[in-house]
Amino acid sequence: MAQGASVDISHVSHYAFERGFPTDETLRQAYDAADLNRAIQAFKFFYPTISGAAIMRGNEQIGVVPNKVFGILDCAPEQLVFTANSDTPYGPLLLDLSLGPLVVELEPGPLIVCSMDINQRWVADMGLPGPRRGQGRQASAAST
Repeated sequence: MAQGASVDISHVSHYAFERGFPTDETLRQAYDAADLNRAIQAFKFFYPTISGAAIMRGNEQIGVVPNKVFGILDCAPEQLVFTANSDTPYGPLLLDLSLGPLVVELEPGPLIVCSMDINQRWVADMGLPGPRRGQGRQASAAST
């Protein structure tokens, strides 16, 4: 910490107990702290999902059609994408598995492909990081 800097600890709870039991104020503080903690956990958990949903909606608005038309996004710092790298080109392909299982065929070449679900959780690596190391692949995708 920088010299002369101070830390605001006015928000720190001070729990009081009388005869081994928490006071009414202590109970309120404890519940408030638990509520705040849960709100922060929910925000952190759902942030990727909210971003993923916004990516889906934005891609659909620019003409990306699930299972048919993919997009190209050459990111730069001015792009408004919450979870993208600013120096990475993206080729979003939206897969709608409600229509049934799909097969994705990836031609051999120097592609780095990561498949994610709406929550931005990893599903599969294809291309160079995949098990076939860029030699091409057919991958099936099905809804659970």
